[in-house]
Amino acid sequence: MVFDATLLGISSSTPLKNRNHTSLAVKYDGEVILFDAGESVQQQLMKVKISYMAITKIFITHFHADHFLGLPGLLATMSLHKREEPLTIYGPNGVEKRVRTILEFFEIQTVYDLKFVELHNGIICDTKEYQIIARGVKHLLPNFAFVFKEKDSVGKFLKEKALALGIPEGPLYSQLKDGKAILWKGRKISPDEVMDYKTIKRGKSLAYVVDCFDANYEDFLENVDVLFHESAFMKKDLLQAKKTRHSVTINVAEIAKNAKVKKLVLINFSPRYDDLNTLLHEVQSIYPDAELGQELKTYNLHIKQ
Repeated sequence: MVFDATLLGISSSTPLKNRNHTSLAVKYDGEVILFDAGESVQQQLMKVKISYMAITKIFITHFHADHFLGLPGLLATMSLHKREEPLTIYGPNGVEKRVRTILEFFEIQTVYDLKFVELHNGIICDTKEYQIIARGVKHLLPNFAFVFKEKDSVGKFLKEKALALGIPEGPLYSQLKDGKAILWKGRKISPDEVMDYKTIKRGKSLAYVVDCFDANYEDFLENVDVLFHESAFMKKDLLQAKKTRHSVTINVAEIAKNAKVKKLVLINFSPRYDDLNTLLHEVQSIYPDAELGQELKTYNLHIKQ
């Protein structure tokens, strides 16, 4: 099972020659899920050999240009390459109107279905394997943070035992895996007969938080395995952070510490800083297990970092 996250960019506001707009691509069991889409997102995806045709969902945190300026080009490329699978775009209120207006302006016609979901606090995507949860955070306009949570493993399905009981492969296996008893040839068969519950494993999780000046979401991030969090400003620039509603190093460190986050990866840096180690040192003075996000680096959630 593949569950990893690749940073496509780490820059806030404007790109630099060595930093692209912040975006995160999550791969989960053959599916690609994109968080934000800065202007260079297509090229960054190609550099790490992630197929944009494999993207099933795009989550836009908010409607500032640096977080979705690359979206129309990405949608157009998918259409030029004859994409057939539908694509779902999640965003704050008005997401469908905004995206369709942009596509109309640029005369982009998609040959595949576009679906839209407006964000709200709580679970916004729930599949058999994972959940994606949103939480509004304070910025200059509606903005959301996300937690991607892999569901806990219910145990190992013992196929050989099912076959020994004469149960054919198919939907009955799924019912047993889901913890439901079945009736087979007049006999009730419980999941205990074909499941090894000693192998239950806790699902891994990651969080993505950008463009916020807020400290009221620590509970939302509690025990997350990897937190990708904006660290836009140093503490000496606190007034600028308040004005623009961006995060400050020491606040990010306190949030990660109080939420008992296992690993903190700093992202979305203000372009005013050439040496990002100055921000890192401030964070590490409070939360030692922090590191600077690196563009095009992949973080594997199923391998201890």
